[in-house]
Amino acid sequence: MNLCLYRLLLPAVVSVILTAPVSALTPAETKSSRTKSTPSASGKIVVASDQPEFNAMLAAYGDEQLRQFQSVFSLRPEDLYLLRIQWVRSEEHVWDLIPFVFQEKLCFQLIIQCPDKIDQKKLDVFLARVFFHCLAESGKNPGAGRNLKKLPSWVPEGYVLWRSLNDPSPPTHTLRSLILNEGFPTPSLFLTADSNYDVYSPSQKDALQWLWFRSLMQVPKGAALLEGFLRDLPNPTEKWAFYFLKSYKPTFEDLNQLDRWWNLQAVYLTDIVAADSMPPAQVETELKKLLLFPGKTPGTVFPLEELIAQDAPRLSRDLVNEKKSRLNALVSRASPSFATVLITYRDLLDDLAQGRKPSPALLEALSGRRLQLVAYQQQVSDYMNWYIVTQTPADQELFRRAILSYRELESLRAPEKTTEHTPLSIRAAP
Repeated sequence: MNLCLYRLLLPAVVSVILTAPVSALTPAETKSSRTKSTPSASGKIVVASDQPEFNAMLAAYGDEQLRQFQSVFSLRPEDLYLLRIQWVRSEEHVWDLIPFVFQEKLCFQLIIQCPDKIDQKKLDVFLARVFFHCLAESGKNPGAGRNLKKLPSWVPEGYVLWRSLNDPSPPTHTLRSLILNEGFPTPSLFLTADSNYDVYSPSQKDALQWLWFRSLMQVPKGAALLEGFLRDLPNPTEKWAFYFLKSYKPTFEDLNQLDRWWNLQAVYLTDIVAADSMPPAQVETELKKLLLFPGKTPGTVFPLEELIAQDAPRLSRDLVNEKKSRLNALVSRASPSFATVLITYRDLLDDLAQGRKPSPALLEALSGRRLQLVAYQQQVSDYMNWYIVTQTPADQELFRRAILSYRELESLRAPEKTTEHTPLSIRAAP
């Protein structure tokens, strides 16, 4: 096939690949043992195997992945000189990425050995690794034998998950389980060593890397900040925290602020403070009313804790059922964290109806947890307000204008005292 005809047919080939299932990257059975090389349309990717048709498909797929990467990051055409992908049919599963220098340009060879079907997710991650390495080494003379930078695994893996994940429900469910079981990590998971992931299952690791990468890309100028971090890394190192904070200094002043921001992403993603859930403070108000019970003297009511302390008679089944019904209605409107507390109270009422008293330690723990959830919601709201006003460029300008307007009103204020309460008046100090 001549080059002109190949270029004419390439768009159709790419369209087929992008709409085809993973089996599109499955080589056909062949008896030929001759290895042939096929370049992509961009000339950046060459695929070598004994199947020319498969080579063309894989080269076109690699070109499309490169195009998508360049739509997000500023990878220049000269940053990637050549990627050679060699596929060998083998009973073993081996993936090996080898950097090399050709004509003083950084190149890569990806050797894939597998029996038949190529793992598309794994291929995407290796392609992303190549692209991010080229981005990190951009503008530098590779030099023969120079070690490549050690990139955190969340960079290529998180990128692939971020680009390919259409339904956020599975990772969100996984993250919610981690948070509710107090297994949610700090940012140090991503900024110290890849071995930190060993304590997490594959699905947990994917969910965490997806959320981390997704959240970083939502930061103002997220792609540019990530590029700066990768370019600043020395060769090689796994002490990423220092260089990360250096690159993200406009957004995160220190690890404490980074930790607050990270927890904020988890809170809002997993609906612990959801927009469609009743705020914890409101749930607490409703729960206090619900946990009032009639005392021995007619017309008196007591909170549940006082009622138990006074050795009150066993609660009637009708009263318990009525309270449980109201609790169930409240559970459906509360956030997942507060719903757990409400369900515990519901079970506690069943015990009281059967004459079993809860331990003081349980009651104290429930009260403490309620206060903690309300206080945490306030901290999240305060931090969100601070972040929006001070860290978002558009809101920074609005905030600046509001301050200037306030100062203008302050300077125009009449010298005499006034107590008038109109929207634009400024009340004088007594």
